Amino acid sequence: MAAALSEGGRDIWAERGVPAISPADAFAAIEAAITQGRATITVARIDWPKFLRNAPAGLDMDMFERFKPGNTVTTDHAPKVAAVQQLPDRIRALPDALRAQALADALADLARVAINLPDGTSILPHTPLKDVGLDSLMSVEFRNMLVRAGGLPLPVTLLFDHPTLDDLVRHLATAWSVDLATPQNGLADSAQDELSDDDALAQLEAELAGTTTRGARS
Repeated sequence: MAAALSEGGRDIWAERGVPAISPADAFAAIEAAITQGRATITVARIDWPKFLRNAPAGLDMDMFERFKPGNTVTTDHAPKVAAVQQLPDRIRALPDALRAQALADALADLARVAINLPDGTSILPHTPLKDVGLDSLMSVEFRNMLVRAGGLPLPVTLLFDHPTLDDLVRHLATAWSVDLATPQNGLADSAQDELSDDDALAQLEAELAGTTTRGARS
């Protein structure tokens, strides 16, 4: 990532208020961190006004209260993210046949927000989200939005383990206890295929038996 940025690539972290640290400052910070004996520590340069103005969609802002100038921070994505609050309950309230598509549509909306794609941009259900622009930082943002939307914790590796919208629909339906209707046509076709095989075998046996009987009579 550092190599890509040095070659003129887009520095998403700096755009959001978290610029790079110089080697001298970084090593000094590492030395200080090691001597403090703390189990977990983060070292970062943060432009708080810029960071909070560009806060990722779905980020829990309560933890940044003391960094907010005037305690008022808004984000452009807030309305879109708020629209999918309590998403599992809303999906469960729909008729069985509509749940899978409604969940897929909601996830596609959030994916477009996380990747910063224009509204209405098509994301095919079996296409890995990384192929339409999702990077590691965006995957964390997307996961945070889903945590807020569903009200339940989700693993940080969610988008790596379930890289497509179709994968996410099936995984989140289970995680959120949303019963998605099984496509009846698929089941019917499957049963019909099995029945057709049985019928074909029975017909073949009958045909063979008939041929043998006719041959014996001749």
